[in-house]
Amino acid sequence: MAKGDPRILSEKFKNAFLTGGLLAPILEYVKADWTLDFQIRAEAVIIYYHGGKILQIKPSSKKMKFFNFTNEKKYGWKDDPRFIVLTPKVGVASEVQKWCEMFPVFMSYMNQFMTPRFIKKQKIGKETRERIVQQQVVVENTYWQTASESDYFIVDIEYDSGKSGGRFDMLAVKWKSSGSARRRTQDIEYALIELKYGKSAVSTGTKNSPGLKKHINDVEVFLSRPENRNKLEKEIFNLFNQKHDLGLISGIKKHKRIKSLSEKKPEFIIALANWHPQSKILQNELEDMPTMKYADLKFAVSTFMGYGLFTESLYSKDEFVDRFKNQIYVGD
Repeated sequence: MAKGDPRILSEKFKNAFLTGGLLAPILEYVKADWTLDFQIRAEAVIIYYHGGKILQIKPSSKKMKFFNFTNEKKYGWKDDPRFIVLTPKVGVASEVQKWCEMFPVFMSYMNQFMTPRFIKKQKIGKETRERIVQQQVVVENTYWQTASESDYFIVDIEYDSGKSGGRFDMLAVKWKSSGSARRRTQDIEYALIELKYGKSAVSTGTKNSPGLKKHINDVEVFLSRPENRNKLEKEIFNLFNQKHDLGLISGIKKHKRIKSLSEKKPEFIIALANWHPQSKILQNELEDMPTMKYADLKFAVSTFMGYGLFTESLYSKDEFVDRFKNQIYVGD
């Protein structure tokens, strides 16, 4: 699984998570716990907990008889006797069940890792908080019952196309929830989403962030190449349909799959979380922000304190500046 490899599962691997498959208990556990997030990679699955990787699963061979289970040891469980006895190469149902039983243990360790005191000590605060918000956006627009009313389904997080330079916090299918639009299965639009948490993530050229302007320029360069767009669109198409097959898209009928994506240019959505209006950084970024040729730039606004994404809550740069000038910068 190298950076840039297409994010898709083979049919055999996908079917291993469905009813009767060896890995079905893993998928059912994830579905039952909204704090867990099932993400597809290149012939691999990563399960996230509050934005942190709790488990990675890959086939050990094309025969799909055994699967490699790995996870990050930084959270402190590597010396736990309950973890030590787990089988990393899994081939029978009893071994899968033991891994399922360890999820609460893994979560407990990760909860300690994410406490404010630990975060401050390790200087990992902004990224951790941003990932937690990111997962909540995924949950409310994809997994929960509220997702059926959303206009956007999140199909991937932390997308990285490798050498071609495409890096996005989230990829989404834009499928409006109105009756006539939701009945369509062809020419479905899509969006690229950049989530920024706090003021340090917004300013261009700071130590901790490249800022909004650089992101816009990078997106333009990436989308200007037809081969990049073609690969990205194929991945979004496959990710949505495979997640739908796995029952990970809420509110869409079981046999209703997307048949094609629209040829219209995508939206590039900037979602600002916990912006401090007494900072002038965002105003400065907006004043000479570059225009976009290959995407429609939008700014997302929360839906009455929620994370649901609706077209009515997305604004062009000019609309955003005009309507929310006091929230952007309250002034001296």
